[in-house]
Amino acid sequence: MAEVALTASSIARTGVEMDLVAANSTSGQEFSNDGRTMLVVKNFGGDTVSVNVEYQASLDGGLVTPGNLDAAVGDGETRLFGPFPAELYNDSDGNVEIDYTGVVTSVSVGAFRL
Repeated sequence: MAEVALTASSIARTGVEMDLVAANSTSGQEFSNDGRTMLVVKNFGGDTVSVNVEYQASLDGGLVTPGNLDAAVGDGETRLFGPFPAELYNDSDGNVEIDYTGVVTSVSVGAFRL
């Protein structure tokens, strides 16, 4: 199943509304990345949520593939991840792919671009 796209909001000197949407644990999510985009995860679901950002690049001509970025967001926490260097995290469509585990209805996410 394809990831659900997040639309990145541009951060401005005058501020930006942190419009967050429900995290999609079924198929994951993705956002268009220019290397200056960050992910916000807000967890008020009662349990810790695992966030997995997929690493797309390989090193040494494909001999080495580093692991994905895995992080935990505890109950009551809001965490900011990134930015994500495009050459390391972008898939072939220019998107960063994210998966979650432990998501319930009270986990929200958003993408924000500098």
